[in-house]
Amino acid sequence: MPPLGPLITFAFFALAGGPYVGSKACSGCHAAIYSSYVRTAMGRSLRSASTPDQLQLVDTPVVVKRFKVFREGDHLYQSEVEKDIFDSVTGERTYKLEYVIGSGAHGFGYIVASGNRLAEAPLSYYTKSKSWDLSPGYADSDPGFQRPIVAACAACHSGRSQPVAQRMGMYGDPPFLETAIGCENCHGPGGKHATAPGEGAIVNPAKLSIERRSRICAQCHQDSAAGPNSDLLAHDSSMRQSKCYLGSGGQLTCTTCHDPHATVSASEAAAYYRAKCVKCHATTADHGAACTDCHMPKRPLADVPHAALTNHRIPARVQ
Repeated sequence: MPPLGPLITFAFFALAGGPYVGSKACSGCHAAIYSSYVRTAMGRSLRSASTPDQLQLVDTPVVVKRFKVFREGDHLYQSEVEKDIFDSVTGERTYKLEYVIGSGAHGFGYIVASGNRLAEAPLSYYTKSKSWDLSPGYADSDPGFQRPIVAACAACHSGRSQPVAQRMGMYGDPPFLETAIGCENCHGPGGKHATAPGEGAIVNPAKLSIERRSRICAQCHQDSAAGPNSDLLAHDSSMRQSKCYLGSGGQLTCTTCHDPHATVSASEAAAYYRAKCVKCHATTADHGAACTDCHMPKRPLADVPHAALTNHRIPARVQ
């Protein structure tokens, strides 16, 4: 399905009462959920690039092709060398990194700002290889710092962005009313609920039909242009082709296996997901401790270097 704008616009969100109030307004009554959620990948999807954990990624300047990332004081910068037609260096253009995209599960991308215009930085940090390399989309082209952050990308990687209509890469001030993906991305505007919690004026995905609940996840985890064998943005369509989904009569959903409010550590993952599998596959429980190693193997991404995502097609066996 196509992107639906900077916030979910499904009709059932009309059930929730505005205005938007931000995730911190939810923390008072839902402290445990909030505390757990802000440690998830979604809860850390976008933030300032000038935090200590980011600064420590650049001990010394790193150069990749004509781009450089370096630290100066309490900020990170990236620059590009400018050359003339004779390949002689004529200057160097430098940009401060304003925001970091990603939780670090696969890596970190960066956003630079020029006035109200946001653009992708050409270098990203990749967790698996512990190295800096060209950002996704830069391998086959060289847009420098001229690749705009389009509204659809900002919508899925942030809480509430403020893109300017018909002006690609242009945003309001501030560009994000909430940086990381927040409670209201999935539950709708919480103003009325925060004022009168007992009236229930909030969307609870758990109480929606399976199809509507899945659409909340699919707004960012499914691209209508992605083929079923793409592991980047085809989680929903891939899952729907699996024998598990067909065998469940359409009852298998994202939340069957994933708790959006919690993170499963690497040491707990095998046992956690095995417990999900054996609810339906108890007779094969003795085949091994890590079901997903064989039935949901990770595959490298053509468009994202040094990264791999889980195959939600759930093949019967590894070929």
